[in-house]
Amino acid sequence: MADEVEIEAAPGVLTIRPSAHPRAGWAEAASSFEPEGLLDEMSATRFDDEEWSW
Repeated sequence: MADEVEIEAAPGVLTIRPSAHPRAGWAEAASSFEPEGLLDEMSATRFDDEEWSW
């Protein structure tokens, strides 16, 4: 258990959990990725080739 906890009381229940947020640090980690290569190249589907028109 962490040094700091959150305590929640409800009728018949006492919940104790770590105060750290599960996604803490995700924004910083995501900002370190290079924008190129995060998404696959778009590929045409059968619908794009046969049915779609502008």
